[in-house]
Amino acid sequence: MLHMRDGLQQTPNVPDWSILYIILVLAAGLAIGWIGIAVEAFVQEALVAAWTVISDQVVP
Repeated sequence: MLHMRDGLQQTPNVPDWSILYIILVLAAGLAIGWIGIAVEAFVQEALVAAWTVISDQVVP
């Protein structure tokens, strides 16, 4: 997800505010595909998206 975030940040047609939502949707799809429809999948998706956004803020 971190590499995807870096790629999206370098794309001129993708606004910065939409990167979070794109990563959130992709993380949800991957978690549900891997785990199935369960509470654990939604928790994993939220953790992955949060970690990606936090790491963007901490590591320049």
